[in-house]
Amino acid sequence: MKRQAASITRPASESLPAPTLERPVIGMRIDYDRPEIVDWHEHRFGQLLYAARGVLQVETKRGLWLAPPQRAVWLPSGTAHRVTHSPGLAFRSLHVERGSPGLQDECCVLAVSGLLRELILAFLEREQNYDSGSGQSSLAVVLLNELRLAPTVDLHLSLPGEPRLKPIVDGLLDDPGDRRGLADWVRMTGASQRTLERLFKSETGQSFGEWRRQLRLQTAITLLSEGEAVTSVAFAVGYESPSAFIAMFGEAMGESPGQFAARHGGLPQTKTARN
Repeated sequence: MKRQAASITRPASESLPAPTLERPVIGMRIDYDRPEIVDWHEHRFGQLLYAARGVLQVETKRGLWLAPPQRAVWLPSGTAHRVTHSPGLAFRSLHVERGSPGLQDECCVLAVSGLLRELILAFLEREQNYDSGSGQSSLAVVLLNELRLAPTVDLHLSLPGEPRLKPIVDGLLDDPGDRRGLADWVRMTGASQRTLERLFKSETGQSFGEWRRQLRLQTAITLLSEGEAVTSVAFAVGYESPSAFIAMFGEAMGESPGQFAARHGGLPQTKTARN
């Protein structure tokens, strides 16, 4: 995803509400009117980061994880991370007691069903200092069960640690629309094209083309959520024609970019129905 200039970078709060055995889930909600980065930190509890509106990006040592609406990022306890909030973000966070059974033991993006979304929002509307056996306690149990059932989705971009790949990765993160192939990066990296191809596969599990396509998809999701036009986004992420971009987006997301934008605060549906 294209790196965004944030108006403020701040350390993580040391006073986040923490879950307990009696209260296995504790939540918080914050609405952001400007972009913001919460710097590197970790928690002793698991965390579900969800955007009821807008897009949030979570960076770990392994890569970048993206959560538009209908997606959420799950972080197991002890995972070092930093979070980028988009302007207009309705940030919703659930803190889950470490060791809760049945939850993912690795970072991942989860699909948020209509039921899970309503459970998250309803839970955060209520008192977080709840008693065991209360209605809120029962809601927490249902919420945890839905989290266990939520399927994972592929909105993760691996960040390779190999120094010879760093110029390529940094260059494309700064400009996802850069159309240069690996052959064009040989002189800058000091490695042959074959070596670069091998390193991308071993470091990320993807070919260079697959990795760049995932980067373009993540960038497009963010731009569409911010209201950019489909054609502008297509060119911004390096496609020579909107039709090629629309085909890629539809294959990855199961809907056209116009439909996605209409549902997530972007373009009105009437202007993008043909897409």
